[in-house]
Amino acid sequence: MAGNPQSRPINPFPLSATNRVGISGSEWSDHLEEWLYGHQAFKPGSYLPDGQPAHGRLRYIWLQILDVTRIIMDDRTCDNPTGLYGNLGPVRKSLRAAVKKAGPITKAVCMGLGPIRYRSLFNYNFDYVQQCGVFFALCQMIEEKQDMQLGTLPVFFQEPAFELEDRWILERIGRQTIVRVPAANDLMNVQSFVYAPHFPSNLLFNTICRPGFEPELLFTNTFHTGDLGSVGYAITDIYLSKVYWTRDSTVNQEAIDMYDAAKRFLQTHEGTVYWGVYVLEENNQPLAKLLRAAFSSSSFYVRRHGAVSQSDSKRPVKTLEAKVLLPNLWSCLPKLLSLDFDQTLDLTLRSRTAKR
Repeated sequence: MAGNPQSRPINPFPLSATNRVGISGSEWSDHLEEWLYGHQAFKPGSYLPDGQPAHGRLRYIWLQILDVTRIIMDDRTCDNPTGLYGNLGPVRKSLRAAVKKAGPITKAVCMGLGPIRYRSLFNYNFDYVQQCGVFFALCQMIEEKQDMQLGTLPVFFQEPAFELEDRWILERIGRQTIVRVPAANDLMNVQSFVYAPHFPSNLLFNTICRPGFEPELLFTNTFHTGDLGSVGYAITDIYLSKVYWTRDSTVNQEAIDMYDAAKRFLQTHEGTVYWGVYVLEENNQPLAKLLRAAFSSSSFYVRRHGAVSQSDSKRPVKTLEAKVLLPNLWSCLPKLLSLDFDQTLDLTLRSRTAKR
């Protein structure tokens, strides 16, 4: 039967004497073999009696994800600082610190997780498990901070590279919500937590960090440490592509816009590098190596207290007398001078309330 996963599905649109537009038998066979080669989890002979594909391995991957979350959230896993999870204390502390700094969050969106790339029982994207487990741990921390019942924070996934295996793990087994591009744009706003570990930097500022919609808490590639990192590479690529195409070294507007967007975002958000190696390397070198690769260039970005969003910046200016402003100005001047972005100081005080 066509619906039996153990059998080979039949050609739904065969060529025949009465149907001259369709798929020939040989073409269908080639298409089917190619599809099954790319989706080893669903090939005949890989199903358990209960209908689980990949010999049940996809269900096991989901349990692995939950286990990462459990390890991070369970205080008992770091009771022994010399044990396997000897580094878990500092890692958990950094996660909780990011959540603590953030204001109210009403939803969580995972962007750019990447596909599981399942090929066999022991050949799939192990970063996926760690990244997803950390995402769920952060969602749970947000729920605890906001006195929410666990599992009630709305969570969404969007990844155009997701395949059937990803849907099976997250949607079929995990009961998570996967939305299609570009639905997540309507979900991300100033009260959202966006987890984007592998999100393309050249798309960051016209999707996740659109002016007026910058998330309250963002986890993505590091670009705040003086060097713009992957964002700098994206800007460089835009500029050099223009230079070598036109032979004109004038900085193009697209590169300027991305640079200004990054600079503006760092004015309103504070960055903190995340180091996610929660095991002692001498006790589990393969896992430590995997964790370093998964989180080597990741950071949290939390809205600065009192930061103004692009939409708020259009509000009327409220001018105060100098005698009221100056004491406050001089008291915070050392802090302002330490910032790595341009700040214009004058005798006006703008009414700036972080939009949450």
